[in-house]
Amino acid sequence: MRTFIAVPVEKSLVPKILELQQKFAEFGRVLKFVEPQNLHFTLKFLGEIGEAKCEDVIKALTPLFSGQQSFEIGIKGLGCFPSCARARVVWLGIESGGEEFIELARKVENVLHAIGFPEERAYSPHLTIFRVKARPQEKFLGILNQLKRAEIGKMQIKKIIFYRSLLKPNGPEYKPLYEWKLE
Repeated sequence: MRTFIAVPVEKSLVPKILELQQKFAEFGRVLKFVEPQNLHFTLKFLGEIGEAKCEDVIKALTPLFSGQQSFEIGIKGLGCFPSCARARVVWLGIESGGEEFIELARKVENVLHAIGFPEERAYSPHLTIFRVKARPQEKFLGILNQLKRAEIGKMQIKKIIFYRSLLKPNGPEYKPLYEWKLE
């Protein structure tokens, strides 16, 4: 099964994110918006793993998360991968609390590397809001530029979820396999 470890977005912030997505609605045919229920910050993508490996992941991460304090992040700023001129992914970043979030991702990376998962390159915390299927137009880039300082708000990191991703014709469906609550 295809899996990843992530922090879901607080439901109270979803309307602001949807409002931001709507600013790009006229480009809808070349964009794939992330569904409201799928909005999350990925800590680690694990890829295809079997049930036995899922148990290993839960056992390995439980001690880490059981001692982890909840913390606050501020979601602000639009960005693109690989660049805005060649955007394939448009995302929101973390303004405040980013250092703690990166440290948490580093700890997850270390624990999972110890049980056989490959190390990834530098981690950049981001919340994907849509994917771009065609080269961005000037008007699209203008809207991106106007909204590059978009501020969504603050949220408390209270839980971390181990998800299974089911790829379906109308988009992915995420099913929680396990949830850790932070102190």
